[in-house]
Amino acid sequence: FQLEALQYVTNEWEKLGAGVAIRVHGPGSRIPHHLTLARRSIAVVTDEPFVHPYLSFVQAIERTGAVTYRVDGSCSVPPASRLQRQFNDSGLISSCKGLPAKAWRWEKMTRDR
Repeated sequence: FQLEALQYVTNEWEKLGAGVAIRVHGPGSRIPHHLTLARRSIAVVTDEPFVHPYLSFVQAIERTGAVTYRVDGSCSVPPASRLQRQFNDSGLISSCKGLPAKAWRWEKMTRDR
């Protein structure tokens, strides 16, 4: 279902002139092409992760200097409604209170919402 939706919206975004890159990370696929693409981009839009290793991918993109927009793609409970974020002088998130160490804990915390 997600891949079908992604195929549709990717075509729609490309009709409007947006370039779309999908990163599939796994064994044998660990070359950081996403960083090269980010450096060449006008802007990067990414889902806002709150746990590692996903958070480190987004932080690496932000370090390239690309204008990066973190968006909340959650369909159930927006993380911003549950977390207290602290920002550094650059406006980037430096810490989050209420953040579980594992993604499965976040899912468990928000399952009934």
